[in-house]
Amino acid sequence: MPVLCGNHERAFALVAGCHEKVLLVNPIANPAVPVGKSRLRTIVSAAFTEKNVDFAVEVPAKVGRRVGVI
Repeated sequence: MPVLCGNHERAFALVAGCHEKVLLVNPIANPAVPVGKSRLRTIVSAAFTEKNVDFAVEVPAKVGRRVGVI
């Protein structure tokens, strides 16, 4: 599930913040996507518990606000 970030600086800041909270996400930046269309790739599994899903939504939201993605 992609999370659109805009420029690569925000995408990499969001990745770093998520990694600090022990949430694995991967950046997708130019040349894989056009300049200004950077994003994160997340993987959601049917094995996730409700708590896992809540964590996977809350962390990028909090970090995204801090780094200007949201």
